[in-house]
Amino acid sequence: MLYLIAALALAIQAAPAPSTAKPPSLEDRMTPQIEAAAQSVREHRPQAALDRLALVIAVYEADHATETRRIYCGTSLQEAILYAGMGARDRVGAVVLLPGYCTALYLKGYALVDLGRIAEAKAIYERLLTLAPMDAQYRTEYG
Repeated sequence: MLYLIAALALAIQAAPAPSTAKPPSLEDRMTPQIEAAAQSVREHRPQAALDRLALVIAVYEADHATETRRIYCGTSLQEAILYAGMGARDRVGAVVLLPGYCTALYLKGYALVDLGRIAEAKAIYERLLTLAPMDAQYRTEYG
């Protein structure tokens, strides 16, 4: 009997666990592209950053194209709570996205400034301020 119990215990340990792995989130899929774009900006290659960010931003925008609630980006838990509260205060539905989308927009604005395309960059920073109105870095870049 002891051998049977030991054999069952070994069999259970050897059996593969059922797969519960979730597919990677949008944020997880876009992070390497955003990091590569940031590296391009650091290397003073703004056009390469813009080329990479075009697809990233398009994917994010397609993901929330049908969203009817007010959209915010929270770069921290505190900001996310604040923005959710702002929606409640205004009696509108609000959704707080993870920071990837706003990071991509910020990098796009930065690259546009490097290319001397100030008017386009200003429009990006204005969009960022609607998505993250309390973010000090976005306010500073906007001027």
